[in-house]
Amino acid sequence: MSKLEQNNQGDKSITSDFSQQTANLNTDKERSILLTISIVIIGDSSFIIPCLESIEAQTETPYELYLVTNQTSASLITRLQSLFPYIKIIQRQQRHSFAANHNQVLQQCQGDYVLLLNDDTVIINGALDKMLAYFTEGERQLGIVGCTNLDQHHNFTLSCYPFPSIKTIIWQHAALFRWFPGKLYERYLAQAKGDQPFVVDWVKGSCFLICSDVVRKIGFLDEQFFLFNEEVDYCYRAKTAGYSIYQVPEAQIIHYESTTTRRFVSIKLKGHYLGKLYFLAKHGFWRDLYFVRAWFSLELLAKSFIRAFGVMIGRPSDARERLNTYWNLLQICLTYRGQPAATLLHNKTKNS
Repeated sequence: MSKLEQNNQGDKSITSDFSQQTANLNTDKERSILLTISIVIIGDSSFIIPCLESIEAQTETPYELYLVTNQTSASLITRLQSLFPYIKIIQRQQRHSFAANHNQVLQQCQGDYVLLLNDDTVIINGALDKMLAYFTEGERQLGIVGCTNLDQHHNFTLSCYPFPSIKTIIWQHAALFRWFPGKLYERYLAQAKGDQPFVVDWVKGSCFLICSDVVRKIGFLDEQFFLFNEEVDYCYRAKTAGYSIYQVPEAQIIHYESTTTRRFVSIKLKGHYLGKLYFLAKHGFWRDLYFVRAWFSLELLAKSFIRAFGVMIGRPSDARERLNTYWNLLQICLTYRGQPAATLLHNKTKNS
């Protein structure tokens, strides 16, 4: 059990009558707070204003909105305060992780439901209202709800998955989905393209709706992941505590994916590998961890040779950065014994 789980604040249930509240979704937003929205921006995000405008235009549910800023200019903050005077801004001078930023909101929010939302998203067709409405129809132990993510061209992308395992991780890293599209996620793909909510293992953190009861019972996001797999871990902990996770296909958002992380190539690459290793170790999947470590080691060795050649010919422009990152990750995989991803990432970042 993690420290976050040990320090949770009990499992006292929230007594608010959600059915009565959803019957009054069109009332003034200054009445009872049903929904807390948490958004994080790194630097001066060009997506945040369209994101906030879409929430205003597409959401009837009463809500409060927190904006956690990391290394954001005073001019953008002033502009946001002028355009959206009701938002609550938490300013942080350093760059922090997905979990650490959202935990700032989870610790003080007032809503019966909490939405973790990426800044590079646009809400369409009342998506948030549809996600909330499902809580009135779903089973009693419904804990987390996700939605359909469309790309910038409005094409469908899968945003719900089974939990990580030897099979799913190697399938992803070997890019087998390119050769056998749909073979591993047949059920998820079929149902996600339908119109009925369905049970899943985990949903993407780009639009991640949590019942406050879940937060009270299992605690906050695990900050030891730093980047990627935080939502996977949170869904796993929620399922272990008896809650169910659902995908609501009719609720849709546009997601301009990886607009923030692509600016930090090394951190993004490390997050993809270390998050999976830490998830398997944290939850005791040691057999899976053993084989995944071996696969990652071979994969990283091959990628290191490819990037070394790229450095020699000068292409691509980030070949040297990727080579250094792959080499650092290879060293970690060869000696990995379950250390938190955040600890390893910070240590390697300082030494590189």
